[in-house]
Amino acid sequence: MEAELYSFDEVCGMIEEKGFKRFDRHDDQVKHTWQFKDRGSMLCVDTLFNSRFVIYATERDFTALKRKADAQGLSEPVSIQDKNKINEMIGMFESVGSRAILFIKHGNKRLNPETAEGYIPHEIVFFTNDNLDFMLSCLAEIESYVVPKVTYVPKKAVVKEIPVISEEELQDKFPVGCVVSHARYGEGTVEDTAEGKIRVCFEDGTEKIFAAALCVSKNLLKRAS
Repeated sequence: MEAELYSFDEVCGMIEEKGFKRFDRHDDQVKHTWQFKDRGSMLCVDTLFNSRFVIYATERDFTALKRKADAQGLSEPVSIQDKNKINEMIGMFESVGSRAILFIKHGNKRLNPETAEGYIPHEIVFFTNDNLDFMLSCLAEIESYVVPKVTYVPKKAVVKEIPVISEEELQDKFPVGCVVSHARYGEGTVEDTAEGKIRVCFEDGTEKIFAAALCVSKNLLKRAS
């Protein structure tokens, strides 16, 4: 017989690691239950009192999970109609920690007629931690229960290289004494060009020093005609 089954808290941790989002039910009376989404299948983990896991499944999930379990040779369809015999059968599998997964068509309606919700009519019962992991993996494959993780990759800033301008080119383009115009400061006179910088004195007396390469690449200063 397999080791002790996971507790509800342990199962919640497993589910979250797989990327499932939990649907918050309005009725907090439902304990040890994870509902995967609104009107989605529900996993019951009451392992404190029972040695089994139960999925109350929608029609689509029941069919898809059974197909997956069939392929692994784990599926055990239950066609018994009598409620007492079904419970007896579950007890037999539970007592030995069977690897079988019981697929009880309309089992939720049959076994829990007063509390069963119409959109999850079927019941899937299994008895090992391995099968829990298997079923969760199957759910992740067949349904849109898992919220995809988005990895943010920041875009690399594109840095445009500013061309290098020699002293000769600078003096040829903006010789000392020439008149230049600036979009903000208006017209001014080049007072000095040295070490890659242009010093301009504008008509209102404002004096500004500009990076020569930037002035050339961005066309910040224009020779006045």
